[in-house]
Amino acid sequence: YTLIAYAGLCCGETSFTAPQLQTRAVSRREEVSVSLKQTNNISKASLHPLFYGMATLEVGKDDYVEETIYLKKDTNNLRFVLQQMNGEQIKADEFDVKITDDNGLLAWDNEVQQNGVITYLPWTKGETVIGSQEDGVTPVSAAYYELSTSRLTTITAPRRVVFSRERGENIINIPLNTYLLLLKSELYSEMPAQEFLDRISEWSLVFFLDSGNRWVNSHIVVNDWIVRLNTAEL
Repeated sequence: YTLIAYAGLCCGETSFTAPQLQTRAVSRREEVSVSLKQTNNISKASLHPLFYGMATLEVGKDDYVEETIYLKKDTNNLRFVLQQMNGEQIKADEFDVKITDDNGLLAWDNEVQQNGVITYLPWTKGETVIGSQEDGVTPVSAAYYELSTSRLTTITAPRRVVFSRERGENIINIPLNTYLLLLKSELYSEMPAQEFLDRISEWSLVFFLDSGNRWVNSHIVVNDWIVRLNTAEL
């Protein structure tokens, strides 16, 4: 038998839908899939967590068999921070932030099926000022955005884009997976990239802006790790 399990699919808050199998004991596993709820290929919700697992087992006549199904989380939450380095105050509405990825349809084996590019927009955003002149600390202005996405995989090409309304251009347009995988330590060099992406579901990235609200692409902070970039072509 092949056992396929989902968690977070049947409750009223689920962010995914699954087709009803046509015929009991006749339908094939290839008919099983889940698809992201979206409108016109746009998702701007905080996705309800979805977990997936699969196991195979043999059952003989009159046997009682127990099996553990290990689940992996298919939903991600990403928090992006834009930090102004020169002390000027910035507003969250000065920038449009999005992630694009063709990952809205997951097959029975949890593999992403091409079904059209989804644009993920922030489900929350805002701005803050860190420090104050009264404390003898130069105030730092920052804008933050949080987005939720379906499963991130190495077979698609998700991108993270930040558009500056003032400049009228994209100040950041990067391959998201490449930056997330910068966190993969050499201690886990034998771990496949896909397993690393599946093991983490919450990400935070801090990008630093100069006086022209351009990205200072020498380093970023990913999940509290400072990553110094040797090339801006990533």
